[in-house]
Amino acid sequence: MKDEYLLDTSALYPLLFKILTHEVNIDFISSSHILDLTIYELGNAIWKDAKLLKRIKDPLSVMRNFMIIISKMKTEKVTDYVEVMLIAMERDLTFYDSAYVYVAESKGYTLITYDSELLNKCKNAKRLEDILNKQS
Repeated sequence: MKDEYLLDTSALYPLLFKILTHEVNIDFISSSHILDLTIYELGNAIWKDAKLLKRIKDPLSVMRNFMIIISKMKTEKVTDYVEVMLIAMERDLTFYDSAYVYVAESKGYTLITYDSELLNKCKNAKRLEDILNKQS
C-alpha cells in the first residue's frame, strides 16, 4: 500500500517550487492531500513574498501555476471540529494546527511539515526531506 501524505503550507510551499523547477517529480503529489484551508495560507505566503519581501515578481503567475499542481492533489475537509478542539487542548496546539493533526491521524496519513511543534506533537509527522530522500 502506498503511503499517503497530508502537507501543511510550511511543506507545500517549498514543494511546489521544487516541482516547478523539476527538482521533484510531480508524481509525488498523486498520494498527497491538503486541507481546504491550506490554499488560503498558501495565497498569503505568495502575497507576503511578492508584496513585502519582493521575492516574487509575478504572484498571479505563481498562484496560477501552483493551482494547476494543487488541482492534482486531494483536498480534505475537517468533519469533527469538537475532536479538533480536544486535540488542541490536550496537546497545547492552536486549533488551526490541530486540524492537520486530526486529519492526518484519523486518516492514517503522514503529516509533512516544517513546524517543529507539529513534528513533536503529531504521531506520524515528518519533514519533507525525510520523505523525498526515502523515495529516491
